[in-house]
Amino acid sequence: MHLTEESERGYVLKPEAELARVLSDPTRLKILELLERQGEANTTQLAEALGVSKATVSHHMKLLQRAGIVRIARLEGGSGIPRKYYALKVGMIEKRSTEEHADLEKLIGGSRLRRTLGDEVSLQFLRLYTSALLHAGIDADSLLYDTGYWLGSRVMAEKVEGQSFEEVLHSMAELWKRLKLGVVTVEVTAEGAKLRVKECYQCMHMPAVGKPLCSTDGGIIAGVLEKKLSRRYSVRETKCWGTGEEMCEFEIREIKEDG
Repeated sequence: MHLTEESERGYVLKPEAELARVLSDPTRLKILELLERQGEANTTQLAEALGVSKATVSHHMKLLQRAGIVRIARLEGGSGIPRKYYALKVGMIEKRSTEEHADLEKLIGGSRLRRTLGDEVSLQFLRLYTSALLHAGIDADSLLYDTGYWLGSRVMAEKVEGQSFEEVLHSMAELWKRLKLGVVTVEVTAEGAKLRVKECYQCMHMPAVGKPLCSTDGGIIAGVLEKKLSRRYSVRETKCWGTGEEMCEFEIREIKEDG
């Protein structure tokens, strides 16, 4: 976390770190997703879509406005307190998305960001980092899944080809290999599909802790599928090094509108 000293207020977050903090909350990410889809929405509409109170939505909207991510698009109502309709601030999300796409292009193309050390980081360190989260008792599965969904739907989907369910899955498997995230095989089933990942960058050789460890990847898969096929999918990791298996397995099923 980047900190800067200020004599009267102690330590405060720098702007870029503050923005990262605002975007780290799953509810705020869902608000941004809804606004991107619908164009604009008021507090009542957002509360109903998210299944939370209007007070909760108002709290999140204040933070998003303060960070410069959303704006008041219009006011409605001639008498009393006008109803506010919110929209994404023009250029804010697009700018960040462009930067993320540029980073992905560099990763796929093999461009180096660090001149002296190169860009390959020890997987042992990533494993150590994951272990530290587990030992600290931090349950970040939901946040990691939502973060992966954001990355999958907004960035990685642009590099995935295909128009059918099976084509998208096979293209995603190729992308996984190009990014050196793992070796993926695809099995289409009557219920949906299963993705099996060997040499997983996140969990390979992690100890069996009784739970899957690759929530980020589950979110990425769900985000890519929804973006490419305009349908929602349930992605559940059923096997993992964390559950004692020497591979990851994700079960994928379409979420029907009728539940």
